[in-house]
Amino acid sequence: MTKCLLLWEVEYKCFGGNTTTRQSQMAIGESCSQASLTQGASRSTSEAPPAHYILNIQQFSALTKHNVERYESNEFEAGGYKWMLVIHPNGNKSKNAGEFLSVYLAMADTTLLAPGWEVYAAFRIFLLDQNNDSYLKVEDERTNGRRFHRLRTQWGFDQFISLKEFADSNNGYLLGDNCVFGAEVYVLKERSKVCQWKVQLYSNAKGVTGGYISLKLALAEPQKLPSGTKILAEFTIRILDQLDTRHYYGKASYWFSASKPEWGWQRFITHGTFFQTNRGLLFKDVCCIEVEVEINGETTVFG
Repeated sequence: MTKCLLLWEVEYKCFGGNTTTRQSQMAIGESCSQASLTQGASRSTSEAPPAHYILNIQQFSALTKHNVERYESNEFEAGGYKWMLVIHPNGNKSKNAGEFLSVYLAMADTTLLAPGWEVYAAFRIFLLDQNNDSYLKVEDERTNGRRFHRLRTQWGFDQFISLKEFADSNNGYLLGDNCVFGAEVYVLKERSKVCQWKVQLYSNAKGVTGGYISLKLALAEPQKLPSGTKILAEFTIRILDQLDTRHYYGKASYWFSASKPEWGWQRFITHGTFFQTNRGLLFKDVCCIEVEVEINGETTVFG
């Protein structure tokens, strides 16, 4: 949700600890599919717990037994955004990762973000080695982070760890049918396409008899909206009473688009009310108009 004011005129937070890093190397005889795990990602061990989120899954076998293809964690907050971990217990079949555990970071709630939002984030996903009280840490090697946006809200690792390695109790990742994941998320850059608005005031409403002032809200640059894009805006327009607090206002909600860039009231206020000397809506030949705009949604129809 985005607001603007126009005037004219189980989650844990942990800190500290030491981190040791080692490069993953392919052993002789190791399969090519296992080696591909490290392509574009680095693996290391860390004694420090994840800074932003820890997820404890008990009875992990229940997920595989019931063929749960996608498991979503609770939401957690980092860098001003809400996130969640997404786990494919039997591997992400759409990525041909059936012999691996697939783990991803996903944005949990994007409905209230401004139109055209983009978030660049670097992240690490952790898996606890319960034998040694240390974490396997997997992170993207891209130093500029991954770009999360409306059409791509999830990034991660198709081949996070092989199911064979994960299930081996000697590795400590799955003990007593219990495993612990974690995440750290660092927002590097963010931006959104900020909508610019304008107010249209007509002292004599077109096509209206009886003496009315017309007042509308309009997109300042509708031609810059992508084809098929609509923006749902809830807005309030006020003519301020400069002598008192008896402001005159209207409130509406409308889907704005390039083909329908404006909405408002043909009969916003009568001339009789507007020109009253005891109201202050027009004072010393000046009127003040205030607008609040709240973006509540965006949709794009392709094709």
